[in-house]
Amino acid sequence: YGLIIFADARYNRPDKRNKLPQWIRQHLGDEHLNLSTDMGVLISRRFLKRMAQPVSDEDQQAVALSLADLRDPVRIREAIAKTVVS
Repeated sequence: YGLIIFADARYNRPDKRNKLPQWIRQHLGDEHLNLSTDMGVLISRRFLKRMAQPVSDEDQQAVALSLADLRDPVRIREAIAKTVVS
């Protein structure tokens, strides 16, 4: 996991955001635009704390791939698509 911080005010404009890849845009909601430094740090800190928590076996199984999955590129793409959408 990681963070991308767009500290440039130009990313507040939809025409600039639309030039970003879809996998970034889907996580860039209006609530994350035009933030103060303090609010950006707070949101980042919460995200990193949440990501640092242990993953349950059930959640791990939801994204784990079997050997058969690893040998089949279609299954890999489907598994990635499911994980990204969730």
